[in-house]
Amino acid sequence: WWAARKSFMEPLAAAVLARIKSNAIDWMALARAGRQLLEQKHVLLYFDDPTARAFLAERGWDGGLHTSSGDYLMVVEANVGFNKASAKLLRRYTYDVDLTQSPPRATVTLSYTHTSQVEIACKSEARYDPEYKQMMDRCYWGYLRLYVPEGAQLLHASRHPIPADSVANGKPWDGQARVSIAPEGGYTVFEQAVLLPTASQVTVQFTYTLPTGVVAPASPGMPEDALVYRLLWQKQAGLMAFPARVMLHLPRNAVLCSSQPRSTLDANGVLLYDVTLGVDRSFRVCYRLLEEAGQ
Repeated sequence: WWAARKSFMEPLAAAVLARIKSNAIDWMALARAGRQLLEQKHVLLYFDDPTARAFLAERGWDGGLHTSSGDYLMVVEANVGFNKASAKLLRRYTYDVDLTQSPPRATVTLSYTHTSQVEIACKSEARYDPEYKQMMDRCYWGYLRLYVPEGAQLLHASRHPIPADSVANGKPWDGQARVSIAPEGGYTVFEQAVLLPTASQVTVQFTYTLPTGVVAPASPGMPEDALVYRLLWQKQAGLMAFPARVMLHLPRNAVLCSSQPRSTLDANGVLLYDVTLGVDRSFRVCYRLLEEAGQ
């Protein structure tokens, strides 16, 4: 099958073109589906024309990294294991931000569950199985990059060593996270490799300080003495939607002005945002600091 694995593309394209020429199409439904695919980043567009590129970038349809006036987060995950194991993964991400500290401190927790129950040795090799779906029932070699605001400082990261006999080049991975500057500019990047056998789980965690600029004075139309925290969480292209949580710790003398989207409050006074990360998500919290007794 592997020699003809791309042979479906020509007859599929011909069928699509024939359907369009027949005019037997609900154009509004097609437009809605197309926009959904673009916003969820299952389709990315590129044009040579600068005007077209600017139009796509403005709407987030070009796959580029966005700029944020406050906090920023994007997890980029690559399957480097010569297989299709990504389809068997369940993901859950949590972003915990503590604004009671100066500078603010953030912890990103990435939880992965490999749902395949097939027992197989984690031997890194490039090969095709007799059936395509068998390529999903393999160990997952992942390389993760966490894009955060420029100036963020890594404090702690979980270690994930990989033995030499499970690495394609025969060299072990020491499990230490790497820190780099994004070539795209404007971001710090934390990097880590993980090996996830079938029927197992792994949790990857990064704790770091944020630039103080993620909290800024309120804009016109808000209370004069208010502060605003903004977060842009970009979703990686090609991934299906999965659950994510943002946890925001405000100072104890903070009074909330507004919160977008709607949040809930836990027993410890932490703002919780439970979302489905199917598209890019924006969060904004406005709050005022009351003068504490004795000050």
